[in-house]
Amino acid sequence: MKKRTKIVIVDDHELMRRGLRETLSECAEFQVVGEGGSVAEALQLVKDQAPDILLLDVNMPGNGITILKMLQNFEIIPKAIMFTIYENVANVRECMSNGASAYVLKGVGSDELIEVIKMVEKGKKYVCPELAAKFLSDPIHSKTPTLALGADTLTARELEILDLIARGESNFAISESLKLSVATVKHYITPLFRKLGVRNRTEAALKSLGFAEQPTRVDQN
Repeated sequence: MKKRTKIVIVDDHELMRRGLRETLSECAEFQVVGEGGSVAEALQLVKDQAPDILLLDVNMPGNGITILKMLQNFEIIPKAIMFTIYENVANVRECMSNGASAYVLKGVGSDELIEVIKMVEKGKKYVCPELAAKFLSDPIHSKTPTLALGADTLTARELEILDLIARGESNFAISESLKLSVATVKHYITPLFRKLGVRNRTEAALKSLGFAEQPTRVDQN
């Protein structure tokens, strides 16, 4: 029998914790092994329960980001999913740079949350679509994309195109910049996506930054 994924929920609102617990109980693969509402409770639960996943509110007493930082001193660190109402790019950046695996808004549907948890457990990372475009337009990231896993298999031309995609450029703008036809740009994008293991421009751009994927959204080249 497959081992169940152990989850700890940390949020200072009891009703939110109850709702999350009920949502996660819908998935037989999950087991909620603890709940807390503060930094101290979160750290103690991680020590006592050794969860696989920590579902963590950002804005709570002591701040969820503080917990992320303190977890770096633990021998075994659970994968943290930040669960918040704040559509703030600075928060996304700080959470992900301090070890979070995902950033999800509290309005997310139960099916999508369950899918995100399964994805994070497999080692993938996620930023909710509502914030992906804002994050990619953030000058701190849009100017200096980081090559992701799989980028070492790209050709020089594909790397050029990936860089421009990460900057939010359209196919037409890429064709103008590289002196190529739009059809040629599209021809390059298909194998580029395949090599990176992504299905759309947002996934490719986020993956080029080295930390986030959007596997449930599909759009056109």
